[in-house]
Amino acid sequence: MSMRSVCGIMKQDTICVLIIFCYIFSFYIIKPITSSVMMGMLLGPAVMLKYRNSFYRELKSRYVSKIYVYQGGLIYLCLIYSLFHATYDFTYMKILFAQFIHMFFGVLIIVYLRFKYGVNLYRIEKYIIYSYLLQSVIELVALFIPSFAEMMKFFNQAGDLQERTEGIRGLALCGATGWSLALTFGLVFIVFSKHYMLGNISFKIISLWLLLCIGNLFAGRTGFVGALLGVGLVFFCNKNGIWGRIMYVFKLLICVISVCAIFLFLFPGYVEFIFDKVFAFAFEPIYNYLEGKGFTTRSTDRLMNEMWNVPISIETFFWGTGHFTNPDGSYYQYTDSGMLRNILYWGVGGYSLLMFYWFHLFSPLRALYSKRFSEIIYFLLLLSFNVITEYKAVVVGLNKLMFSVLFLLGCFALMENKLPNKSSAI
Repeated sequence: MSMRSVCGIMKQDTICVLIIFCYIFSFYIIKPITSSVMMGMLLGPAVMLKYRNSFYRELKSRYVSKIYVYQGGLIYLCLIYSLFHATYDFTYMKILFAQFIHMFFGVLIIVYLRFKYGVNLYRIEKYIIYSYLLQSVIELVALFIPSFAEMMKFFNQAGDLQERTEGIRGLALCGATGWSLALTFGLVFIVFSKHYMLGNISFKIISLWLLLCIGNLFAGRTGFVGALLGVGLVFFCNKNGIWGRIMYVFKLLICVISVCAIFLFLFPGYVEFIFDKVFAFAFEPIYNYLEGKGFTTRSTDRLMNEMWNVPISIETFFWGTGHFTNPDGSYYQYTDSGMLRNILYWGVGGYSLLMFYWFHLFSPLRALYSKRFSEIIYFLLLLSFNVITEYKAVVVGLNKLMFSVLFLLGCFALMENKLPNKSSAI
């Protein structure tokens, strides 16, 4: 392959990563305009001029149109619930409506990537992973350059989070730099393991995985749940058997030692801050265990002792209360748990409909990955991660970043399902 061809491929990949980055992270340009809206508006004219028929076909496809039906039905149900309970709490409805618009721009972007650059499922996985690697680099730059971190506040509106966490969180170029970012880092860890780590594992792959870990340090601990699930996928399904798994551990240790040594050499002034602040936050359960406090964190203690200690009557369980937030904007009953917040809002019936909607997002992945053991495990891990994290906070149906990643994977998996000689990257 000529140097010119290599440069062309790199340029194409760079453009695709930037498009995906802007769509997933949806950071603010001029509030309320976000990068996802801006990217959709920029690519919209090209799509309508060159790929208009393909765009209409995508909108009318069973997968996309059914998502719109679910979203529209849930929005209508939100209106009914708020009026029936006379709460007039339209927070839930507003979130779903914003997601409704976000998906429209997502379809524009997907059609553009598919027909302009021939992007398929394998490549969209790579572009999603590289978007999160780019985010990790941005967080590191913001950590070491205070003026850059200050500039990020304009785009992420996370000044309060930066101040509360002493500059550890709120560094990302993202519309949601806390829970949502950590949540999707976790999902991307699973995708990374499937995409890169089920065959031969090189030092380059391990280094990229460590860069994701570093990025997740400044997002939240939830991402490491996905990292552990991804490691489990590697150990259970690696094609190179026991020897491949031993080499994985060996290469991981070598990379960790090398990264730490380089960091200590280049940034000696930040060592104390990293160990006393960043690691103390990211690995709080380990720190607490070593101090004899048990394998716990302040957030999990609060979740178990306060947020799950919410009385729910039989009537509320079936019909909800119509409350999603309090008048001051705080969560109703002051609980973060997605399971409880949905039950409190519209009971088990509305929550069940929301689950059907969320499972539909996974349907192309379920159809694609349903033959080999590793494929089934991968799909189940993606699904399980969503269910596990819903226990802690709202994920199913409402999380914009999670929706973005799953929608991209779903649409390109659907295209893969339609190919006559489809193949899996697993």
